[in-house]
Amino acid sequence: MRIGLILACAGEGKRIGLKKNKVFLLLNKKPIFYYSYQAFSHFSEIKRICIATQKENFSLVKKLLKKEKRLILVEGGRRRQDSVYFSLKRLESEDVDY
Repeated sequence: MRIGLILACAGEGKRIGLKKNKVFLLLNKKPIFYYSYQAFSHFSEIKRICIATQKENFSLVKKLLKKEKRLILVEGGRRRQDSVYFSLKRLESEDVDY
């Protein structure tokens, strides 16, 4: 089984009154999204890891996950469901079953 993982990281932090995306806030010196990535990264069934985020965060994600060969970056949408949709569309062209 070949699985594609989607991490939706394109939020704006408006609901909690932030001026930046909350998944990039640091927790123990690492961005919060990194812990979600880390929780799944060791599964060999995951063949692609698709992270939907704003384009301005692409370089930060690449830097943090520079050794990750399965990484795909997708520009996130205005809403969470848009980001997931864009990620699913991108994963269609990859060799994944789910």
